[in-house]
Amino acid sequence: MSQRHIFVTLKWFLMFLFVAGLTLAIVDGALRVFRALGNKEGTIVYGIALYEKALTSPANVKNWSSLNEDPSWEFVEFYQHKFECELWRFRRQSNWEDERKRKLRARPDDKSLWHLPVVRYECGPARKLYEAGQGWGLL
Repeated sequence: MSQRHIFVTLKWFLMFLFVAGLTLAIVDGALRVFRALGNKEGTIVYGIALYEKALTSPANVKNWSSLNEDPSWEFVEFYQHKFECELWRFRRQSNWEDERKRKLRARPDDKSLWHLPVVRYECGPARKLYEAGQGWGLL
């Protein structure tokens, strides 16, 4: 394949991604408006929430079904789909593990650092109330 063919293919692929993203954004916005118009009394939407372990609590991993009832886990963000939550959980957990390693390397004799939780971010079931007149989209 020539460089020109690769460039043309890449150009069309990027254009397709742009158009697909724009289409998804328009459909999401339209669905949000449509659902807002139909939401007269308020609606509970079930989804997945990202929870963060409080750093002052003891370092133990809880059952994911009780995260929203445990005061040592704090609500961070609501997602309608599990893959979104898992994507952001993975990113934040990875950053936390790197930060925890840096802290432990910098002060290896500080025993209080050993109580930092290894698992700091978890996804669990949640529900969100959209008040009357509010809508929600695809994502």
